[in-house]
Amino acid sequence: SYAPIQYSFLTVYDSGEIVKQIKVPNIKGPTFLQFVYHFLLTHYFFLQSGIFFDICISCESLSLISILIYRKLGLVKKIVYNSMDYVELRFKNTILNYIYHFFDRLACRTSDVNWVGTKEQIVARKNSGFKMENYAKFEIIPNSYINDEIKISPTDSVNFYQLVFIGGVFKTTG
Repeated sequence: SYAPIQYSFLTVYDSGEIVKQIKVPNIKGPTFLQFVYHFLLTHYFFLQSGIFFDICISCESLSLISILIYRKLGLVKKIVYNSMDYVELRFKNTILNYIYHFFDRLACRTSDVNWVGTKEQIVARKNSGFKMENYAKFEIIPNSYINDEIKISPTDSVNFYQLVFIGGVFKTTG
């Protein structure tokens, strides 16, 4: 595996202090089994957190689909769909490719906002038949540090409780 940490984590903070932390090992096996496992794990973590959420950021369409019920129940106010890539031909298998696009469209339609990495993702979706008026607003969110695009703020004006980081931090990547 590319990542040395083979666990999923739930960490709950209150005023900057950790109040709850749960670590669950990932499983190996067929892809379908892993999807079911992570779908159930999302519900387990949500229920274990014991809190309401103003915002939930989903990093792929299946995670978004699994939390929709919590928005319907009023436990999550807003859902962000963060899709950092999009291609017309994700899988050579026609059925898998259809399923991929079905869930991507469902996520784009049911989220409150769609975060994408590049303008090309929006164009590719339009070219594949997306009628943009039927989907939540798309926003381009940089997924790397680009000096020209990111305004550096003085440290004393940064709210450290409003930072979004999605990714992995490893010794070899700084």
